Amino acid sequence: MSRPKLLFLSQTLPFPPDSGVKVRTYHTLQMLSRRFDVYALCFYRRGHTGEATDVSGAVNGLSRFGHIQAFAIPEEWSSVRRLANHFRSVVSGRAYTKYVYDAKDFRSALKTLLDDNEFVAVHLESLDLVTYLDEGLALDLPIVCVHHNVESQLLRRRSARSENFVLRTYIAHQSRLTEQEERNWAQQLDLNVMVSDDDAATLESIQPNIATIVVPNGVDTEFFQPGESEVESTIGFLGGTEWFPNRDGLEFFAEEILPFVREARPEVKIEAIGRLSLI
Repeated sequence: MSRPKLLFLSQTLPFPPDSGVKVRTYHTLQMLSRRFDVYALCFYRRGHTGEATDVSGAVNGLSRFGHIQAFAIPEEWSSVRRLANHFRSVVSGRAYTKYVYDAKDFRSALKTLLDDNEFVAVHLESLDLVTYLDEGLALDLPIVCVHHNVESQLLRRRSARSENFVLRTYIAHQSRLTEQEERNWAQQLDLNVMVSDDDAATLESIQPNIATIVVPNGVDTEFFQPGESEVESTIGFLGGTEWFPNRDGLEFFAEEILPFVREARPEVKIEAIGRLSLI
């Protein structure tokens, strides 16, 4: 007996599952594959899965969960396209991310899947893919969207932390545009999946009377156990600093908390694990 078909659209290619978003997306895809025949269209980032062999290997690694296709994010291969996307955002009054994930090959593959298959629902891994909803694609199907964060809130916080006036002003502008997308689409989605109660409350404050469910991130504490050496004198920070909230959190810890820890326990060591960026 054939299983119901699910269309899975993702802003990341979650293999290997080596970062927060990719870990969650990987396990979500794995769990959905138990109940559905999954057809997944995934974007991949140049810096994380940039070589053709890496992309092919990632697709093969995920193939046991469904029918997987991978697509490059166009602006990551063209600085001209990146600047054009910022310009289009300013002129149109729409969030910059709407244009980041606007790709002809992705759109063509999506239309082909919708024409050739009868899906029971659509799973969006990010509201960043709203450009395809704008075109009316799949709007006749139930749509579930995962909000890994309330992105407008993160942008607002980043703007407040920026010391550059021009950058601070532009990020604040993008925060308002992103909040506009959240307000518009949260009420049209059949279900908004949030990762925390705080995020759910924030999204509901932006757009009341929406359907939300909280599915928190988690860690298997039975599996992930520290080794024996120096466990009691080490604090681990897990998360790359390429992502601003992680870097901001690590800086806050180092400046505001670590001095008190060192005062009480001078021998304590800090280990940061993840992709590090000095920018």
